Amino acid sequence: MRASIDFQFCVLCTLIVASLAVPVISPKARFPSNADQSLPNGTSWIDCDENETRILHFTAVTSEPSVVHTGEKQVVTKFGVAAADVPALTVTYRQLYHLPLLDRWVEFIHISVDLCRERSGLCPIRAGPFSTAEQHPPVNPLSPHGLYRSLQTFHDPRGTLLGCVRIDVPYVP
Repeated sequence: MRASIDFQFCVLCTLIVASLAVPVISPKARFPSNADQSLPNGTSWIDCDENETRILHFTAVTSEPSVVHTGEKQVVTKFGVAAADVPALTVTYRQLYHLPLLDRWVEFIHISVDLCRERSGLCPIRAGPFSTAEQHPPVNPLSPHGLYRSLQTFHDPRGTLLGCVRIDVPYVP
């Protein structure tokens, strides 16, 4: 546990130092992304599971605000269609930061969460249209500005992949 905390601290320090060497990213800047769905002002998303037999198909993702400024809260809403009933759901979140100088993504959080336990009323997801909203507190003011990516993979209790969504969100002063 101690090694994991030390590693996360080192990653945070690296991100802070890297951000000092990079100019502040404008809210209207074009960000590197393979996303084929764009929201206003730079936030983008894709349904990253191309397997047609998947259970969860994401049809839209909204972010309010679409560009997160220092001190702002954010609400991310995901819309989709479930091809079958989903009685239980686990999500693995991988949070990444883009280092523009190196054109590389650095992962700083990797965590799995039982969504049915975390969010009462979410499960079971019935076949058909669904939506879920997540409210995020303001980003830590010491976090570097730039582009953040959230890669979210959804699994059943056996570990079978049900769906995937990737969301890129700019964080600016």
